[in-house]
Amino acid sequence: MRKQTIKQFSWIHWQRTKKRHRTNREIIAMVIDPVTAFYLIPFLVIGGLVLSDVLNEYRALLQQVSEVVFSRDMIFLGIMVGQIGLFKKAPILNYSSSERLMEYVSHKRRDLFLLLWFKQLLNYFIIDSGIAIFLLTVFPIYIEPIMSFIILVFITQVGLIIPRVYLASMTGWRGFLERLVIQSGVLAIIVSLVVSTGEQRFTILTFLLLMLAAGLVVGVIYIEQVKDLDYIITVSDYKSYRTLLSKLFFSKTAVKDVPIERQEWYEKKRYRQKLSDKTMWKLYARLIWQHVSEQKGTILQMVMQLLVIVVLLSLQSPMFLRIGFVIFVLLFIRMNNVIFQSIFDRPLLKSLPVRQGLWSRYYGVYSIFSLMLMVLGLIGYSHFLYGLAFTPFESFTFLLIAVILNREWLNRVINKLTTHRPKETIIYSLSLVYMVGYGLAFMVYEPFVYGLASVITGLITVELISKRFGSEKT
Repeated sequence: MRKQTIKQFSWIHWQRTKKRHRTNREIIAMVIDPVTAFYLIPFLVIGGLVLSDVLNEYRALLQQVSEVVFSRDMIFLGIMVGQIGLFKKAPILNYSSSERLMEYVSHKRRDLFLLLWFKQLLNYFIIDSGIAIFLLTVFPIYIEPIMSFIILVFITQVGLIIPRVYLASMTGWRGFLERLVIQSGVLAIIVSLVVSTGEQRFTILTFLLLMLAAGLVVGVIYIEQVKDLDYIITVSDYKSYRTLLSKLFFSKTAVKDVPIERQEWYEKKRYRQKLSDKTMWKLYARLIWQHVSEQKGTILQMVMQLLVIVVLLSLQSPMFLRIGFVIFVLLFIRMNNVIFQSIFDRPLLKSLPVRQGLWSRYYGVYSIFSLMLMVLGLIGYSHFLYGLAFTPFESFTFLLIAVILNREWLNRVINKLTTHRPKETIIYSLSLVYMVGYGLAFMVYEPFVYGLASVITGLITVELISKRFGSEKT
């Protein structure tokens, strides 16, 4: 790394820091009146004294709570806290347009990312040191558990800096699925640390730390091959001067993709002819299958992973097979709706005279049909493996609720794309409750689960009838 790169990088970030501080001072001068703030100082001092008296009064209770907290497993808690923020879409290394300009004048991208990594490492060190000093001041007798907690938090945070850059660059529904798989792996590691003891826990912890070190080394080597650097630059430029005070007192609008405006050629008189339903349905089918064929590798990978989860769980008992059913259905529905959202956001769809209602209904047919095929295959597998444990009535009930939940979930996605405020319907909530109850408590509370299914079916029937009569009146 050249000295000129370090010097130029330091100068740019120092100027940016000075501008952020000047922005904060201007916000404080605009929002807070100096005279009022001066007269508030005595009240703050009095409030601090009152708070000190309250803490002294409840010191015994605070001591009891601290004994419970610090007698827990600091290894598990440290890793869990250290991985917070791993799946945020915002990149942790703010590679902004300033770094892009430095890259244009012969500074290496890898060197710039390494400098950003070192800056973030120092930030973590300062923040964690401050937290450690505060905890040691409040709880001076728990030095060992506090230091082990802070060290594990710091190691996990530093090890995940560069992996978080790659996760943030995964945009679109493919990136969502990849983040979902990685998130499931992280959750599995945390659960494994909770339930394991002795040498087994030491093995899992060693494996985790080695994976973090390997991911860090490989990430440093290939950091200049980030997938979507333009997205990272866009978000980083947005965050460059977006200080905490500006977010607190002013607009909270996030960076969004600007859709391509619809073309006006079809508004002309000769293009106003209404397309037939047959033509529109062909158009919808081509849009869906074109997108699916482009991402067939990711879809196949996701479905195979879900099937492996179901098969592994089915080897334990029928109850675990039911849990696998629920996991498969929820993630498959989510995948279908992410595909719908990604197709809906494509510039091609925004530039065509597509009718939103018909398009949504057509995709709903495709989504329900694909889900039914998958669920029917799983039902056949369950009857083959545990023939006596699954009845046809149970299988039909689960298929029915899965279809209803798929429909409600798709409606939420459509509402999100149109009004940006999806409503939490009672049918959606009850369907999720049924799924959880089916997977965890079906063997014990079988009549209750069947009763809940009948209530959901009745509500959806009433809703469909009311919509039917409403459409006839209009």
